[in-house]
Amino acid sequence: MITNWNKSEREGLLSFAPNYFAYLSNQTLIKPSLICKIFGFFTIKIKEKVLGSHKNDSNLIKLDLLLMENLFYGQTITRKFDLKGITSRVAKVKKDEKDGGTGWDADWIEGSLRTLLLIHPHSKHVISNAIENDTKFLSESNVMDYSLLVGVDDLRKELVVGMIDVIGTFNLAKMLESRGKMVLKSSDKKGEVTILPPIEYANRFKKAMETYFVAVPEKWSRPLEKESDQVVKNHHQEDPSLPSVF
Repeated sequence: MITNWNKSEREGLLSFAPNYFAYLSNQTLIKPSLICKIFGFFTIKIKEKVLGSHKNDSNLIKLDLLLMENLFYGQTITRKFDLKGITSRVAKVKKDEKDGGTGWDADWIEGSLRTLLLIHPHSKHVISNAIENDTKFLSESNVMDYSLLVGVDDLRKELVVGMIDVIGTFNLAKMLESRGKMVLKSSDKKGEVTILPPIEYANRFKKAMETYFVAVPEKWSRPLEKESDQVVKNHHQEDPSLPSVF
């Protein structure tokens, strides 16, 4: 997959790249990660001949391109979603779009997909751990505005997930944009601002993703407890990673 990117994104990626490659080559050997792989970034120069000018006169067009893995390669994806953790995001997907379009958070929630597409408890555990690892790394690298791309393969009964747009550094322009939008938003809608400082963005993202994917109950699942009924238990007797029944 090739993506066109602007100058600020290029500069942000070049400063972020060493940490990114170190993280993927070292940490992911022992810890799960959902960050999509970047294969390279290139600048393509195209000479465009100017009509009516001298033979050697031409305009130079420069394109900065980012080459990433195709998350859906070999899959039969029928529905796609770009999730940022903002429950009010609505893409208004058009049914006549060639590839069906890409839904957003509200499309995922309102379509009841999070309850209809249950996942195995182990898969839920791996996704949660991967998001915890990745958001910690990205926030420490001053990166935000990333998304979780989800593809539904109805043929194989699979969900394909990966974190994309991990090159958005929180620079001065992003900070001003964030503060400006927060001023314009009412107090009860400040959480809907897309651009947030990296730590705040990561916390909102993790909290939302934890509710977006529901594990199918199994014999080891435990029901949710009321706060008044909670008691102190020996940590050897209860594994906190086991999913609750929703």
